[in-house]
Amino acid sequence: MGDPLLWRAGSGDLATWLGGVQRLLLGEAVAGYTVRSGPVFPDYGDVIHQAADTGDLARFLAGRGVEALRATTRRGARQDEPAVEYLVEGRTGAGALRVTPSGERAGSVRLHAPVTSPAALADWLHRLSPLLPVPVPRRSWSATPLAEPLAVTLHHRAGTVLVALESLDTGPGTGGVRPSDDRLLVTSRPRALAEDTALLASPAALERRRVGTGGDLGQWLAALDGATPAPTGRAARAALPRTGMRAQVWRIEHGTPLLMIGRAGGPEVMARGPVDTLQAWSRPLLSPAVHGRAAAPTRRRLAAWLRAVEEAVFGGPAAWSFGDAPAPVGTDDLAVSLSRAADPRAPGVDRLAPGSVTLRGAVTAAGPVGVTGRPAP
Repeated sequence: MGDPLLWRAGSGDLATWLGGVQRLLLGEAVAGYTVRSGPVFPDYGDVIHQAADTGDLARFLAGRGVEALRATTRRGARQDEPAVEYLVEGRTGAGALRVTPSGERAGSVRLHAPVTSPAALADWLHRLSPLLPVPVPRRSWSATPLAEPLAVTLHHRAGTVLVALESLDTGPGTGGVRPSDDRLLVTSRPRALAEDTALLASPAALERRRVGTGGDLGQWLAALDGATPAPTGRAARAALPRTGMRAQVWRIEHGTPLLMIGRAGGPEVMARGPVDTLQAWSRPLLSPAVHGRAAAPTRRRLAAWLRAVEEAVFGGPAAWSFGDAPAPVGTDDLAVSLSRAADPRAPGVDRLAPGSVTLRGAVTAAGPVGVTGRPAP
């Protein structure tokens, strides 16, 4: 099956396709269509036609030589009013055409919905099937209520589907101005949406969890994949170096999750890797050293902290690449370079990925530098 939201010349009657998309995305209460030409940013071009219905719109577009048209969806000004537009494929700049419908959004497929549990999200994803080349099957996800209700919205673009989850507006009236914090954004291809959203079956993937100890963080990781063993004993009691820390799944890009642990408005550690090996690449997050910094930006203190990080991430020594250094260096040499800065600072871990760790806030005598560590040969 092809993309239901893409029409190409020769694939059928344009007016029939427009009518079908209207029923799916817009409903019957469409007051008409506005066609604009010219750039789409920073202005939206000039209005060149007002179409009363899909037949009128189809005749106009055919007269302009349109051979491919895509229906797109994106976030609107209000949380419960996603925007729907039609863009002519292959035309940009001055030759672009942009079609905007007016009227209430009451299509048969809900582009936006409140989410109170993974089960509610699974039901919404399944109901998107008429918009996708490969349907999302019904899935029996957990009905456990989330700690905080969320709102989910579909953003459908050329070859890409974005599923955006954010805090649900609970103010008076039906919907309101969108919150400023994106909770979770899933990027997928339309054919792979079912596979790329599999991690969302767990409430732990949809919630921000407060974590104060290695045990808290380990329990969250274990809940994500059902396989990661939570730490016990001393490791479970080990306090993380900062208070008020939260753990969350921040992005899922084509099935690969990006985890974020830290404080709102403060430094955060991100970890990214394949979902089927989450247990392996997320294990270093249980180490307090990964979330802290050197006690002081001296050579000795920096070297001790770097060794703690490389032991947690690689289980042994690391080779560090930084700035314009011609070759990777050992831990002691990196500590020397960082301690010789005019204004020495204690760096922190920025990102973890299988086989690598990057630091933030590193400074040498030459100024700020990017630092990446990999297992020593």
